[in-house]
Parts: sequence; C-alpha cells; structure tokens
Amino acid sequence: MSDEMVITARWIFPVACPPMEQGTVTVRGERIIAVDSHGTQTAGIDFGNSAIIPGLVNAHVHLDLSGLRGKVPPSADFTSWLKQIISHRRQRTREQILADTAAGLEEALRFGTTLIGDIASEGLSWPILAKADCRSVVFRELLGLPHQRVMAVWKEAMRWLDEHPDTETCCSALSPHAPYSVHHSLFRAAGLSGSILAIHLAETLAERELIENHSGPFVDFLSEVGAWDEDGLVPSLDWILWRGVRAPSLLLVHGNYLDPNIALPSNATIVYCPRTHSAFGHSAHPFRE
Repeated sequence: MSDEMVITARWIFPVACPPMEQGTVTVRGERIIAVDSHGTQTAGIDFGNSAIIPGLVNAHVHLDLSGLRGKVPPSADFTSWLKQIISHRRQRTREQILADTAAGLEEALRFGTTLIGDIASEGLSWPILAKADCRSVVFRELLGLPHQRVMAVWKEAMRWLDEHPDTETCCSALSPHAPYSVHHSLFRAAGLSGSILAIHLAETLAERELIENHSGPFVDFLSEVGAWDEDGLVPSLDWILWRGVRAPSLLLVHGNYLDPNIALPSNATIVYCPRTHSAFGHSAHPFRE
C-alpha cells in the first residue's frame, strides 16, 4: 500500500455531519486527511455493501468483570447484586483478573472499540491497556466510606499515579467509586488531585435514599460488609457536582436518577449506559428532558 489511500463503502458516517452515500475517506499514514462526498475522489479500495464509521468509544467499562458473563444476572435488588459482585472479586486471583481483563479487551477491539475508559480495582488493567492497540484511560478505583480507611486508600492512589505516568496512548486517572462507598474527604482529595475522575452517580433510587435520608437498603448492605459510616457520607449529590469535586474532567457514570433540571458544571459529562439501564429495569433516563 502507498502512503496515501482512498477508501469507500456504501455509507460513510463522519458523525460530525450527516451520513454520506458512497463517500470517500482519504488516509495518509496514520491520519484521516479528508472525508468527501461521492465523486470528489477516486477510491482505490471499495468495501462494498458496508459502512465506514469512526472507532467506537466505551467510556465506562469494568474489564476485570468480563468473567462474570451469565453468572450474576441483573436484579431489581441492587444491593444483593452488589454482594455477588464483591464475592466474585474476592474469589479471583490476580492471574484470573488479568486474564478476564485481556479477554474483555480482545472482545472490545474485535467489535471496533478504539477508546476505552476502564475502571480497575488497584489499577490492574494498566499493563494490558498500556500496550494495547487502542487509546485508553485507566481509572484506579477508590473504595472507602469508613474514615479509618481514607488515609491508606489515598496514599495507595497517589503512589499508583506516580508509578503510572501517562503514555502516548494510555492515561492514568482515578475513580472514587460512588456516594455510597467513598468518604466525602476522598471525593474532595480526588477532586484536588488534578486527575481526570469517573464517579458512579445517581445509579439507583436506593442511592438517593441513602444520601438524602441516610436510610434504605444501602444501610443494611454497608453494615453487613463492615463499611457503614454515616458521618462519611457526602452531604448531597449536588455537593459532588459543585463543591466536592474540582476535576479537570469529570465523568458521571449512569446518572439514572439525577433531576432532569440539574445544572451540570462545565467539566462534567454524563456517561449513559443504555444496556445496563435496560437490564436493571430503571425508569426512562432523564437525558430526554
């Protein structure tokens, strides 16, 4: 192949503009230099009855849970489902976790994903994603609602960031897991770290009940797993958005039960997960409003 090639297919989906029937894409080296309508360029390669699209983005994935397929079906009882996830993770060896991560990555690449945001316990996916043929952000997961865990969790997170500087294709970041599992001081520290952040937010009605009323199924769940600390809870979901987190970029994962009229800070993006949303039977997502 020459350094420059022109390819075509039945449809070109630039995304930044409407689909183009039998348009062309001109590639020079590793860069797309032009996307043209039909007849502008003569294509050297024709993919026929197919579509050429930009690489897909999976902005929220847990590659280490790839081994769970078919084992823990979604449930309306979210905290019971979480218990099964915790049990699964505790039973996996480091080698099994790495194998699950590699399998999940292979599947993502096979289906055209070229950018991945992976939330990883202990940041274990870094050595795999840093070498992968894609771009990625590895979010080291932060867990710790009880105040006595905060300092140890934070020291480990800072050491991990120092030991994993960004590469050309892979960026290290943090994920304070969720309002029900992270002490408010950890949220604040993460927000001041200068790191990109990902936070599971307003995923369930039970989460809102916990933060607003300090009641509901999460109280029993957290007590059972030895992680209940009422004083560690954030004051409100709004606090995370406007006062608790000052990140350069903030991914709010799910957002299923955010108020549709809520004002989001300029650094925030909602990551809507439609298949997860459907699997758990949530109400219609507020992005429509």
